[in-house]
Amino acid sequence: MIDAIRRHPWRSVALILALLALLALAAHRLHRSHGAEARKAAASDLYTGREPKGDVSVFFASATSPMPGHEARAIYLTDSIAARAHQAVQALLQGPKGKGLLPAFPEGASLLGLFIDKQGLCVVDLSLKHPGGTTGEYVSLYCLVHTLADNFPEVQRVQVLLDGQRADTLAGHLDLSQPLDRSSF
Repeated sequence: MIDAIRRHPWRSVALILALLALLALAAHRLHRSHGAEARKAAASDLYTGREPKGDVSVFFASATSPMPGHEARAIYLTDSIAARAHQAVQALLQGPKGKGLLPAFPEGASLLGLFIDKQGLCVVDLSLKHPGGTTGEYVSLYCLVHTLADNFPEVQRVQVLLDGQRADTLAGHLDLSQPLDRSSF
């Protein structure tokens, strides 16, 4: 092999360069795939973690009263109102931490997307299987609208989408064909 390298040094250089190029390509792909996984797992799309934190009021069903109650949750105070609203809705979907409050949404509900336009319409795209019932739907929507509108003055109305599509209702009772606001309740 050493004789072959001595007779054809350019082949050796070409082979080494090819191996280095393959290693660089493999490292780049590995970095890209881990970077994508980290971006999915981290909340860096919403905040960096270096922003100050502040409290928002997140509304939940009450175990002792017909009207929903609320508890404070810390979120990162980003420059983006939509990122802050997103964090608040995520806290709502996670359920209450304190006693006397019950989840407003069923387990497994997830937030697929959220944006706020300049006219104060907040579009919230949820994925969930709602158990139904007029009271259950009322509480879910009340808690969603009030969590957003009470904390973010920019949010005047809330349009709920289910799995990216307009929906007439969560589970057959309350009308979702038009945006909701505080006066809807």
